[in-house]
Amino acid sequence: MKKFLFSVLMLSFVGLGFCADPIYTGSVEVLTTPLGSGDALTIYGFIDHTTGQGTLAESSLQLRYYKVGSDPEVSSTYLSESSIEYLSNYENPDNLLLDGAYYAERAVSGLANGTYTVQLLINGKILDAAQFNYDSSLQRNSNLRVSSVFTSAGSLTADYVIEKENTPENVTYSVGFYTPSINGLGNADSTDSLFVGLDNSTATSVTFTSPLIQGANLFVVKVLSTTPSSPDLMPAGFVKLWMGGSPEAISVKGTLTFADCTAKEEQTKDGTFTVKNTGDYPASYTVNAESGLETSISFTTSLIQPGNSADGTISLTAVEGDSPSKLLTIKLIHGSATLSTVSKMITVQARDLTHEISILSYKITPSNIMEGDEVIVSFTLKNTGDFDERVRVEYSSGDETITGNSFSLNIGDSRTKTITFEAPVGADEVPFTLNILSEDGSLIAGKVTTIYVEQLSFTPYVRWYNKFEQVQQGNNTDNKLTIKNKGNTADWFNVKISSNYASLDKDYYLGAEQSASITVPVVIVDNSKTGAYAVTATMCSLTTSDCASDDFTLTVLGKNYENSTIVLNQTMQELSGNEGAVFEVLVKNFEGATTTYTLSTGSFNGELQISPSSITLLNGEDGKFYVYAKPENKIDEVLTYQVLANGGVVDRGNLTMSYGPGGLTGLITLSEAGSVGALVLSVALIGALVFLGIRAFNQSRVELKYWK
Repeated sequence: MKKFLFSVLMLSFVGLGFCADPIYTGSVEVLTTPLGSGDALTIYGFIDHTTGQGTLAESSLQLRYYKVGSDPEVSSTYLSESSIEYLSNYENPDNLLLDGAYYAERAVSGLANGTYTVQLLINGKILDAAQFNYDSSLQRNSNLRVSSVFTSAGSLTADYVIEKENTPENVTYSVGFYTPSINGLGNADSTDSLFVGLDNSTATSVTFTSPLIQGANLFVVKVLSTTPSSPDLMPAGFVKLWMGGSPEAISVKGTLTFADCTAKEEQTKDGTFTVKNTGDYPASYTVNAESGLETSISFTTSLIQPGNSADGTISLTAVEGDSPSKLLTIKLIHGSATLSTVSKMITVQARDLTHEISILSYKITPSNIMEGDEVIVSFTLKNTGDFDERVRVEYSSGDETITGNSFSLNIGDSRTKTITFEAPVGADEVPFTLNILSEDGSLIAGKVTTIYVEQLSFTPYVRWYNKFEQVQQGNNTDNKLTIKNKGNTADWFNVKISSNYASLDKDYYLGAEQSASITVPVVIVDNSKTGAYAVTATMCSLTTSDCASDDFTLTVLGKNYENSTIVLNQTMQELSGNEGAVFEVLVKNFEGATTTYTLSTGSFNGELQISPSSITLLNGEDGKFYVYAKPENKIDEVLTYQVLANGGVVDRGNLTMSYGPGGLTGLITLSEAGSVGALVLSVALIGALVFLGIRAFNQSRVELKYWK
């Protein structure tokens, strides 16, 4: 049983054309009327088709209903795909509208009360109509449930139950069983009387001689209340579509003709065939091919009308060795039946002999090419043709074309060749063409490649990452400077320090992306002049003269140890990854008495720990606070702090964290004593830091001092 979509729009079927309009008759019945709230509109009927008068597709069947008195072209409701089932008397692989029956059901709650017309239409033409009434106040108090219907030895048996709801009295029902025809419901094939008592439910079974015919049948059950006081207890009926016996086979015929064609080794050639419908019904056909050749069929599956023809194409592909001929068999099929078979010997021509050289492998090195690099192109040639050859290699890179000497390459032989040239300077892309020429200069094989050349770059980077910005007279500090080659090529760089209290002028060789750390001493003697001084670091490429610089302001403070507290701190640390910064705040007591110090900080976005919570120092004694700070986000952060003693602030300042180009782990650390010191490879870690809970910290121990 099949379900089909029936829409408001008229559906056309491609390729349908008739010498006469199709002739159909049909019937439509409504199972139950009146209908109440929650009921279903059940429609059934038959279709009769006049043979030889053309055939439409199943999609031309339509059902619609509308309220009496309204315009059916405006207010009609068409039943949908899920509510119509159609069953043909015949085998129907082409989905034609033939003799058969249909059944439809749809919920009707929400309709306006009144009388409605139901129409059966085929291809927009009205064949029959019926009516039903709808009353939303009607509530059914009984229900018919048919649990099974089956046939056996010419008899039909139906098991059914009638259930009552909210009805205390006894009720007797008359149950009629029908197998209607296209002419209407007719008389019941069998009737049954069912008494339903106070238990409100009775089940029974009825068996009668099966009236089913060959083909599509409708089986209908209708129930009436024979209790005069309870006419409103009549339950809705039951409808079932039933195939009596096997579907009949309609006469589908067709012929297949195939035009002569040939094939050729290592080629694909097309042939044509024609299918003609010689039967009385539209039909769709399939075409299959069997052959020692590779075949591909292209043929429409649309319906072909009686007397009409359709052409198709068969592609034949032969391989080496298929000559001189191969058998081809083509079959015309409808459903599971083979209607026509055509067999022919196909002449297969031998393939043409060829001059052919294949490039089996092709590689360009290095993978990253810099301007001025030596570029190596290696490739392997193989003679895959039918003749011994003498060939030569021709290549061009940019505007230059070079042709090599000829060499022999016999049938089946391989040879690997190498081409070397220099990547040009100033070009981002270089087209490279490789041609394999025969001895007479004709092209046999070739390959074109774009070679991408990276331009040389020498980009200096310099930054102070650990600097003492305030130093008291008579003190020396070691400041840290990071230098980095951010270019793609190793280079020499000159680093200079410009300052009253520090100096450096030295060349360093750094590879691509290599970093180094330089220790720059700042010497402040007792009689150094107080004030603010710039300390500038400049790094320049010795190849391109590209430069970068960074500076900070050094403030020289005068000595004053009497009754004071000295605080030395790190003012800045540079981070590169997920590590935190560890600052040491050195407190020295010159208050003249034992003093307890605490350290507090301002707000900070990230993880923050201070240890210890307080320090008690004798006069002249020093101690350290350790501050661990890990910013939540990888952005520069400034942490303010205060050192407190005796209820007041004795010092305040800033601790700065900044993200640099690469950090210090595994980098070259340069220690400068005076102007320039020795090159030392080291990674200085804070290894013995006693700090509860600190597990991640900056890899270099640096101490930046702040003098009050």
